[in-house]
Amino acid sequence: MVLAARTHCELGESARAGQIAAGALEAATEANDAWSMGWALHVLTIVTAVQGRIASALPLFDRALAVTETAPALTDLRLLLQLNQAIALGKLDQYELALAAAGQVMSLISQVGTTLRLGQAHSALGQLLFETGRWDDALAEVTVMDGDLKEPGGACCDLGIAAVICFHRGETDAARRHLAAAAPYASLIGRRLIGPLTLARSLDREQDGALPEALAVLTDVLGGDTEELREVQDLLADAVRLAVATGDLAAGRTLMHQATALADDSGIPHREADALYCRGLLDHDASFAGALEVYTALGAMADLARLRATPR
Repeated sequence: MVLAARTHCELGESARAGQIAAGALEAATEANDAWSMGWALHVLTIVTAVQGRIASALPLFDRALAVTETAPALTDLRLLLQLNQAIALGKLDQYELALAAAGQVMSLISQVGTTLRLGQAHSALGQLLFETGRWDDALAEVTVMDGDLKEPGGACCDLGIAAVICFHRGETDAARRHLAAAAPYASLIGRRLIGPLTLARSLDREQDGALPEALAVLTDVLGGDTEELREVQDLLADAVRLAVATGDLAAGRTLMHQATALADDSGIPHREADALYCRGLLDHDASFAGALEVYTALGAMADLARLRATPR
C-alpha cells in the first residue's frame, strides 16, 4: 500500500496517493510497523503540501519524524522528511528557519546519506535560494550534480529553475539547453506538475515574442485538473501578466480570482502579495518603484529591457 501511494504521488495523482497512504497508516499503526507508518506519513506530508495546505503539513512532519527518531533503519527517510520540512517552511515564507534546516540536513547527508539524498539536498537549497533572490547561489546548487543522479521530478525542478534564471538574465541559449536536458526526465513523471519547468517553457515562448503561446503554456495547466495547488500558485502572477499583455482580460480576471482564493485566509505573505500584484496589473496600477533596482540586483537583463520598454 505504501509503495502504491508513493507511486501515485510521483505521478501527480495526489488525491489517490492520499487515500492509499491514509489506509496504509491505519493498518501500519495497528500492526506497530514503524517502516510503513513513517513512509505513509511521508506521502501524506507531500499530498497535504502540494494541495496547498502547507501549514497543515507541519504536524504530519512532526509525527513522521517522531516515528523515525528511534529507528536506525529509517535514517534515510528521516533525512528526506527533514529536507521536505525545510521546503515547506520556505513555502510559508519562514526562510530563515528553512535555510538553516536545509543546511543542517545537508551536513548530515554528506556524512551518512546516499547520492540520491545528496541530490535532493542540493535541490532543496536551490529552491530556497531561488525563492529568496540569491540566484547565483541557486544556480550553483541546482547544477552541481548530474540529472541522472537525481529522481526525475527533482531533475525537472532543478533544470527548470536553471532555465528560468537564464531566461530572466537574457541567456537564452543556456536556458534552452536546460530545457532540452529536462525533456527525458519530464517523460517519466506522468501528469505531475513541476512549476519551474512549466514557467521555463512559457518564458521560452515569450522570448520569441509568442505571447499568446506563452500564456497558453500556463493556462493549459492552470485551467486543467491538476491537484497540485502549491505548484499552481507559483505560476499565477506570470499568467496574469501575460494575459494583460495579450489583452485577454477575461482570462486575467479568472486567474486573478484564482490567486485571490489561494491567498484568502492563508496567512502566507507571498500568496497575498501575488494576489495584490495580479489585481494591480488588471487595474493598470502596477508599481514600477524599486523594480529597476531589484532586477539589476538579480541580473535579470531580460526583465530590465521589458520594463524599460513598458509605457508609463
